[in-house]
Amino acid sequence: MLNFAQMKWMNIPHMNGGEGMVSAAPFADEQVKILRGVLKKGCSVGLHKHTDDCEIVYVLKGTARCLLDGAEEIVGPGQCHYCPKGSSHMVENAGEEDLQVFNVVAK
Repeated sequence: MLNFAQMKWMNIPHMNGGEGMVSAAPFADEQVKILRGVLKKGCSVGLHKHTDDCEIVYVLKGTARCLLDGAEEIVGPGQCHYCPKGSSHMVENAGEEDLQVFNVVAK
Protein backbone atom coordinates (compact mmCIF):
# COMPACT_ATOMS: atom_id res chain seq x y z
CA MET A 1 0.00 0.00 0.00
CA LEU A 2 1.18 3.52 -0.76
CA ASN A 3 0.08 6.13 1.77
CA PHE A 4 0.94 9.53 0.32
CA ALA A 5 0.13 11.24 3.64
CA GLN A 6 3.02 9.33 5.22
CA MET A 7 5.48 9.60 2.32
CA LYS A 8 8.25 12.19 2.18
CA TRP A 9 7.25 15.13 -0.04
CA MET A 10 9.88 16.90 -2.10
CA ASN A 11 9.97 20.18 -4.01
CA ILE A 12 11.21 19.97 -7.59
CA PRO A 13 12.09 23.34 -9.14
CA HIS A 14 11.54 23.77 -12.90
CA MET A 15 10.55 20.11 -13.44
CA ASN A 16 11.50 19.16 -17.01
CA GLY A 17 12.19 22.83 -17.70
CA GLY A 18 8.79 24.00 -16.47
CA GLU A 19 7.89 27.09 -14.46
CA GLY A 20 7.97 27.32 -10.68
CA MET A 21 7.94 24.39 -8.29
CA VAL A 22 6.22 21.01 -8.23
CA SER A 23 5.63 19.48 -4.80
CA ALA A 24 5.54 15.70 -5.02
CA ALA A 25 5.41 12.48 -3.07
CA PRO A 26 7.01 9.98 -5.45
CA PHE A 27 7.29 6.20 -5.52
CA ALA A 28 9.32 4.28 -8.10
CA ASP A 29 10.49 0.78 -8.87
CA GLU A 30 11.84 -0.78 -12.07
CA GLN A 31 8.42 -0.91 -13.81
CA VAL A 32 6.45 2.12 -12.65
CA LYS A 33 6.63 5.61 -11.15
CA ILE A 34 3.65 6.77 -9.09
CA LEU A 35 3.48 10.38 -7.99
CA ARG A 36 1.08 12.54 -6.03
CA GLY A 37 1.78 16.12 -7.03
CA VAL A 38 0.73 19.72 -6.41
CA LEU A 39 1.37 22.63 -8.78
CA LYS A 40 0.64 26.13 -7.49
CA LYS A 41 -0.85 28.82 -9.73
CA GLY A 42 1.51 29.58 -12.64
CA CYS A 43 3.58 26.40 -12.21
CA SER A 44 4.15 23.75 -14.86
CA VAL A 45 5.96 20.58 -15.85
CA GLY A 46 7.88 21.42 -19.01
CA LEU A 47 7.57 19.81 -22.42
CA HIS A 48 9.24 16.39 -22.49
CA LYS A 49 9.05 13.19 -24.55
CA HIS A 50 8.16 9.71 -23.28
CA THR A 51 10.45 7.55 -25.38
CA ASP A 52 10.34 4.37 -23.25
CA ASP A 53 7.13 4.71 -21.23
CA CYS A 54 3.69 6.29 -21.07
CA GLU A 55 2.10 8.60 -18.49
CA ILE A 56 -1.37 9.09 -17.04
CA VAL A 57 -2.10 12.37 -15.23
CA TYR A 58 -5.34 12.16 -13.22
CA VAL A 59 -6.61 15.51 -11.93
CA LEU A 60 -7.87 15.40 -8.35
CA LYS A 61 -8.45 19.15 -7.92
CA GLY A 62 -7.97 22.25 -10.06
CA THR A 63 -7.59 22.73 -13.79
CA ALA A 64 -4.71 21.51 -15.95
CA ARG A 65 -3.76 22.73 -19.40
CA CYS A 66 -1.88 19.99 -21.18
CA LEU A 67 -0.19 19.89 -24.56
CA LEU A 68 0.05 16.50 -26.24
CA ASP A 69 2.14 16.55 -29.41
CA GLY A 70 1.13 20.20 -29.81
CA ALA A 71 -2.64 19.73 -29.24
CA GLU A 72 -4.13 21.48 -26.20
CA GLU A 73 -6.32 19.70 -23.65
CA ILE A 74 -8.05 21.24 -20.64
CA VAL A 75 -8.40 18.63 -17.89
CA GLY A 76 -10.46 18.98 -14.72
CA PRO A 77 -11.24 16.94 -11.60
CA GLY A 78 -12.16 13.35 -12.36
CA GLN A 79 -10.53 13.49 -15.81
CA CYS A 80 -7.13 12.30 -16.97
CA HIS A 81 -4.58 13.28 -19.57
CA TYR A 82 -2.80 10.38 -21.28
CA CYS A 83 0.61 10.64 -22.95
CA PRO A 84 1.38 7.45 -24.91
CA LYS A 85 4.85 6.09 -25.49
CA GLY A 86 6.62 8.13 -28.18
CA SER A 87 4.63 11.32 -27.54
CA SER A 88 5.63 14.66 -26.01
CA HIS A 89 3.60 16.56 -23.45
CA MET A 90 3.54 19.28 -20.81
CA VAL A 91 1.20 20.05 -17.91
CA GLU A 92 0.50 23.40 -16.29
CA ASN A 93 -1.82 24.75 -13.64
CA ALA A 94 -4.38 26.74 -15.64
CA GLY A 95 -6.53 27.79 -12.70
CA GLU A 96 -6.51 29.97 -9.61
CA GLU A 97 -6.35 27.11 -7.08
CA ASP A 98 -3.67 24.47 -6.56
CA LEU A 99 -3.59 21.75 -9.22
CA GLN A 100 -3.56 18.39 -7.44
CA VAL A 101 -2.69 15.37 -9.59
CA PHE A 102 -2.01 11.65 -9.39
CA ASN A 103 0.48 10.47 -12.03
CA VAL A 104 1.44 6.98 -13.19
CA VAL A 105 4.40 6.47 -15.53
CA ALA A 106 4.59 2.86 -16.72
CA LYS A 107 6.78 0.90 -19.10
